[in-house]
Amino acid sequence: MLNSMRKSVGSWAIKILLGLLVLSFALWGIGDIFVSRGNQKILAKINNTEIEANDFFKAYIFNLNQLSQQVGKSLTPKEGENLGLVKSTLNILIADAIFNETSKSMKLSVSDNTLRDAIFNAPAFKDNTGNFNRFAFERYLNMSGLNEENALEKIRKDLAKEQIFSSITNEAILPISISKYI
Repeated sequence: MLNSMRKSVGSWAIKILLGLLVLSFALWGIGDIFVSRGNQKILAKINNTEIEANDFFKAYIFNLNQLSQQVGKSLTPKEGENLGLVKSTLNILIADAIFNETSKSMKLSVSDNTLRDAIFNAPAFKDNTGNFNRFAFERYLNMSGLNEENALEKIRKDLAKEQIFSSITNEAILPISISKYI
């Protein structure tokens, strides 16, 4: 049997087939070795918004810390995974990307004044007297792992998301002639 295989390998047809097989693995099967795509892995893409592994990891750790505070003990990443935190974190990032793409397509914007007012009026950033507390804002920056510029952009996007969400959930006032059919 081995002798017949050795004789077959010597034919031109088999050599061409083996050559095509090796070439196909070189081009498609192990192409990542030859083509560098950088260190970033894209987990999901919604239109032009990409969710990168690094962004997911930051959000996962933030959510894990939040959950740890809620349950009163420090959770390991594996415990978070067992509780479904991986899936929920990715779902949140995807939903955020969808809202961001929607706000872009609707050309929604949040003015600097609206952003400032939202930050100064946020209960999380107020002290006992009801005034804005810079220390509380900086604590938020530390806990979220964001610098001030990125945090402001995140809050701006959250405000735009609230505009979209409130436009969907606000009740519309219908004329009586239409509402009786509903």
